[in-house]
Amino acid sequence: MPEGFYPHFNEVALRMTLLAQVPELADAHRRVRELMQSGSVALIIDRLHIDAFPVPVRNRLLYALCLAVGFPTPSSQHQATLLWNVRVRPVPAGRSATYSEHSGEADLHTDSQSFPQPEEYFALYVDRAARCGGGASLFLSADSLHQTLASTAEGREALGVLSTWPFPFYISAGEAGASGAGAVTLAPILGPGPAIRFRRDVLEKGFAARPDLDTPETRHAFEFLLEVLARQAPVVEYQLPDGSIALCDNHRMLHGRTGFTDQHRHLLRVRMSAQPVAVHIASFLEGKESFAQAVLS
Repeated sequence: MPEGFYPHFNEVALRMTLLAQVPELADAHRRVRELMQSGSVALIIDRLHIDAFPVPVRNRLLYALCLAVGFPTPSSQHQATLLWNVRVRPVPAGRSATYSEHSGEADLHTDSQSFPQPEEYFALYVDRAARCGGGASLFLSADSLHQTLASTAEGREALGVLSTWPFPFYISAGEAGASGAGAVTLAPILGPGPAIRFRRDVLEKGFAARPDLDTPETRHAFEFLLEVLARQAPVVEYQLPDGSIALCDNHRMLHGRTGFTDQHRHLLRVRMSAQPVAVHIASFLEGKESFAQAVLS
């Protein structure tokens, strides 16, 4: 079995079976739901105790845990893998490295911000933390950001624009479906729906693609938000250790990381929807081990 795992033809039945047969997963399912409903936006487990298993077994266990939280989604429109690597690696000529591929700082953002309905959750599992002191995770809740903005008159003005005006979230080639690359998703940065959806470079590209939306009001609110994120917002910095996992609410929290120099840093990422994904991609599944067989055997 390769490093990633692949969609199961009936993840609802698989999830029900796992929750019924594995009490620890049922308990994790209940606890995560309770924490999220109580207002928590991230759950960090400093040691998951799955690192001693061979990689294929570890990945199956990670999949099972994520399936107890939500329904893992494919990494892109073009790849059906549900787990993918966050580590430094070369990229093809002519393409810029993503946050998952370079060692620089990752600005605060939400995942899948260009999707009409971004996934509700994501998980980051640390296979190997950076040994250089960098690569620390950054977390900022939407509620904390909202409170910071609401504390000043200029912030309240920006808050009004950020929460009601349409902003253009650029759809990249890797995310393009029926709309095609270069299109945009129009949505406010701050709720309703996701309490926040944001990524600086995606919005900059969106403004370039839709200059009609780059108005004095949206530009000022956008730049004011960037200033608040850089200098005022109560960002939490935490160095996730080896073998740890962060389970996060993608609708109510921004995340990022500090830069690092240790080229061996390695995390694994999974995005999860609250609703069944029901992915049926025969070309990706052909010749690959059924995950139902792998987990239940």
